[in-house]
Amino acid sequence: MRLAVANRCVLWKVALLLAVCGVAAAHPHAFLGVCMYDEVMVDCVPSCQKICSGIYVQRKCDFSKCLRGCVCPKGWVRMGSTAGECMKRNTCMRWII
Repeated sequence: MRLAVANRCVLWKVALLLAVCGVAAAHPHAFLGVCMYDEVMVDCVPSCQKICSGIYVQRKCDFSKCLRGCVCPKGWVRMGSTAGECMKRNTCMRWII
């Protein structure tokens, strides 16, 4: 009986470690509390950060779930996806082509 409880405890710890590592790998800046790739920290990250392939698309922002995090500075956009590096907007067309 004790072995079963010990095994469950070990499995819980492994699952917790994998969950924490997965979050850190997916969003290292959110996990560490620091910004990377020329990003700036803000109190409310918009759900509609501009990406290079959609700089002319107007999207609606949802501020109902406000979380502190990193965004690109003014005049910069994300490369490829909302998790991509920040790049100057005027270099965006060269990156797409």
